[in-house]
Amino acid sequence: MKKYVRTGFAILLVLGVGLLDYVTTAQVALGILYFVAIAFAAWKINRTTALLMATLALGTWAAVDGLSSAAYSSPWIALWNGTARGLSFVLIALLVSALCEQKEKQAAINERLRKSIEETEKSAARIRELQNELQLICSWTNRIRSEGRWMRFEEFMQKNFDMKFTHGISEEAVQKMGDDIEESARVRKH
Repeated sequence: MKKYVRTGFAILLVLGVGLLDYVTTAQVALGILYFVAIAFAAWKINRTTALLMATLALGTWAAVDGLSSAAYSSPWIALWNGTARGLSFVLIALLVSALCEQKEKQAAINERLRKSIEETEKSAARIRELQNELQLICSWTNRIRSEGRWMRFEEFMQKNFDMKFTHGISEEAVQKMGDDIEESARVRKH
């Protein structure tokens, strides 16, 4: 509903400027006031509506120009004025709508940044909290005691720091396993 009210307001702005343009004749240049309606539509509604307002503004201006019997020395001058006016209206519609889109993108980026900062602050607070606690690790199982229970180190890190782990075999373990296999083979031979 809001969009229709704003569109109606933009149409009334264009037509009001056209009426004022007609009343003041060519004595007062009011072309810039058409920009207000177009910019309003671009900022408060959307690009398509702004382009429609640019078209309506051009039509209104052309009608006022025709009704006021503006005397041009050549029909090419009238065509040039209409083309220049139309291009300026379209340019305002495109520029203001692009500016509005950039403002909305920046607001979304700022919101994501705010959330990231909030998460970082929570993580930093949790790290400071854990740094102040003495962490107890089992000498036999290498499990860590946290929140009253023993858990694997990977589980502790994932829970507290949202870290994910996978497993592999270190060179040292491979060497030890090879040594153990050789030792078992020697023992079996004897």
